[in-house]
Amino acid sequence: MPGDLPGDARQHDLFTSCRQASPYCPKPTIERVSVDDVFARFLSNLTGRFDGPFTLRLALQPIMAAALAVRSGVADGRAGHPPYFWAIATSREHRWYFVRDGWKAISTVFGLAVVLDGIYQVIAFGWIYPFEALLVGFLLACVPYVVVRGIVGRLSQPSGGVPALTRRR
Repeated sequence: MPGDLPGDARQHDLFTSCRQASPYCPKPTIERVSVDDVFARFLSNLTGRFDGPFTLRLALQPIMAAALAVRSGVADGRAGHPPYFWAIATSREHRWYFVRDGWKAISTVFGLAVVLDGIYQVIAFGWIYPFEALLVGFLLACVPYVVVRGIVGRLSQPSGGVPALTRRR
């Protein structure tokens, strides 16, 4: 029949005729969001995490990361390795060894932080913001791990805190 159109063409034809007939017809729009809006939403959502559900995780996850960092830092100190972040930043030949070793230790805590933040977001916002979940996981797991492992590694060295690799002879 001459009036029959396939499904997509029919919808397009109806939409086009609706827009021509009325200025109040809904128009397909893509909402543009500025970086400032995203940053403001993130800060607002981040501060809301302190009094919403799952607040206890904000203390437990850094404690778990610090406990794993103490274990790895003591091993670094006994082996005479330089502080963790310093070794990653300055030692090209050992950088990936330290990154892999740290990721192996912290990956479970990081994954748990991301999953729990995703659950929190569904409960609190009804939506998941994946980059926020990754950033919160990084802040709750990776930052405490790097800081504590470096300090404990430095303090647990038998040479009084000077790494064996950088000590003068």
